[in-house]
Amino acid sequence: MDVVDELIELHEEHVSGLLRLCRQAGWPDYGEQELALLVQQGRFFGYQNVSGDIISCIGLFLFGRLASIGLVIVDKEYQRLGLGRRMVNACITQTDENTAIRLCPTKEGLPLYEKAGFHTAGSVRKYSCHSFQPYTKKLDSQMSGFFL
Repeated sequence: MDVVDELIELHEEHVSGLLRLCRQAGWPDYGEQELALLVQQGRFFGYQNVSGDIISCIGLFLFGRLASIGLVIVDKEYQRLGLGRRMVNACITQTDENTAIRLCPTKEGLPLYEKAGFHTAGSVRKYSCHSFQPYTKKLDSQMSGFFL
């Protein structure tokens, strides 16, 4: 495959590539603004193809002696080349031996993390909505019958 064999750090100018990967992975919850904020708050890494397109990504978020790995995506055309494993290993080396690393894997990603030495410590549920209902007194009175 036409992969540039260098893991690069991703920044705000790469958000459109991250958004494309999220859409391809079927993760509609992430929008451009949220991804830009995540890139500012954490460290993102990824691989490019020879055309300069972002073909994989991973986010590392450090909180003192706790780290979180997330948004691990490899473009469907570039899967099974070891990019995910290399990105996870690179993030692990960014922490020291006293740092606990947590992640919330998808079913598809679980074998990758287990091979890297991670084990299940609990479970997480994610809830999301398609639209946001702003708080208003009118809505509260309609729902409860009480007038404020």
